[in-house]
Amino acid sequence: MYPISSIFEQYLRRSDREFRVKVDVEGVEYANRSIVEFTIESGLIPGEEFEIGTAILSKLTLTLRTQDVIPPNARIVPSLALSLANMRWVDAGMAWQDDPYPWTGGETEWLPLGEFYVDNRQQVNDVWIFTCYDKLVFADAAYISSLTYPATMRAVWDEICGRLGYAYDSSVQINS
Repeated sequence: MYPISSIFEQYLRRSDREFRVKVDVEGVEYANRSIVEFTIESGLIPGEEFEIGTAILSKLTLTLRTQDVIPPNARIVPSLALSLANMRWVDAGMAWQDDPYPWTGGETEWLPLGEFYVDNRQQVNDVWIFTCYDKLVFADAAYISSLTYPATMRAVWDEICGRLGYAYDSSVQINS
């Protein structure tokens, strides 16, 4: 779970909340004015039935108004924040000098929604439609191990994470 601030949590619960969105495309940020729409689809199973040994990909569909040429396989990171345009002093819940948020509007901290890579691009006039998948798309391949077997489950896990460039912490528990 991604940590959020108390003000983010408070504004998330409000019925009059307003989201701000942005996407980072290979280091170039595109904000609300350029983003037409985006959707993220994530599932627990890859299809209609449960299958063992399959990578379950998250899919980002991004429609972006730009004249820039976005390369194939470009890394895209969508993020969202909550607008603080209607923030009142009493909403902050902290001393004015300790408050990190601007009092002239602005937004909360940005919450990244994942890391995706362009799989398909389609241009319609000055609007691009990108179909992107998360990094697990690189895991959707035959696994040919370089380990000597028998090997521990931890060794297999470390090998797979190493190939994908993933890091993990102590919250990952492997029951050998």
